[in-house]
Amino acid sequence: MFHQPPNNVLEWSTAIESGICMANLCEDWVDESFWRKAYNLSSGKEYRLTIWENFAISCDPMGIKYEDVYDPKDFARFNFHGHYYTDSDKLDEYLHFRQIPASVYWASVKGEIERMMKNPMIAAMMPTAETMKAHNKEIAAMRMGLVWMEENNETEWIQAFFGSLEEKNAQTSFDLHKPSEEETYLNHGYDEEKGIASLDAGDMNKAAGYRGGEYLEAEAKDIYTPVKWKCAFGHEFAMSANAVLHGGHWCPECLRKSWAYPKIARKNPFYAQVWDPQHSPEENYEIPMKYSAYEITKELKEKLGL
Repeated sequence: MFHQPPNNVLEWSTAIESGICMANLCEDWVDESFWRKAYNLSSGKEYRLTIWENFAISCDPMGIKYEDVYDPKDFARFNFHGHYYTDSDKLDEYLHFRQIPASVYWASVKGEIERMMKNPMIAAMMPTAETMKAHNKEIAAMRMGLVWMEENNETEWIQAFFGSLEEKNAQTSFDLHKPSEEETYLNHGYDEEKGIASLDAGDMNKAAGYRGGEYLEAEAKDIYTPVKWKCAFGHEFAMSANAVLHGGHWCPECLRKSWAYPKIARKNPFYAQVWDPQHSPEENYEIPMKYSAYEITKELKEKLGL
């Protein structure tokens, strides 16, 4: 809980409801249309809290305010992790896992902390604003932390999170507002009314072109069979139409060894839809990965003979 967060929002999903979701997944009444799709797991609209609203529930009973622990200068300029999804109810329509009303859940969390604070022995062991701030500094000094970025002059990391060190230090006050919940939709580069199972090679190539690439097959195949594509940077890869058009995946090579989002956005109009509204055209960083999930996966597959 007590770390240096981006300025974000979270659509919370409780561990209990996640467990119900997985249990119901095994039931015979789950419709066949559920399978082989991508879903957002969330507890729903009532659970949509900003990080400071969640902090207040946990820490107000301890007499600690958000502003006591965090510095406005340490807030990332962009919303990296928190998202609301227009299809957030779809999974519950299939699996019926939402069982705990938000008012009940959060009242229980706050009530439990209030009860603990009434016990002098427990209250004495609870963190203070000072200990939280000290712990944040320890985390920030680790690799990829804010202190680490500044002390090591990691300009690309600083640019990714703040634009520049000057912009970071210019943040002198909190902007604690609730983001809009007005629904907006992406252009996916193909006729969605047609449905991806009915798309022909021309439709696939149009969708690939909207991602800066090409569809390399002579005709469309079933949506679950891997087919060949080429990205804007000339990488060829195999991936099913379902993974690309329903799952939102694209070239694995582009993000194999570095985070190169500004470069990708300039050549991929589909991705630029979500990148450009929060970023400036001047951003040009590319950050090498110390550990690549793709390389680790490849290594494990080789070891297992897959």
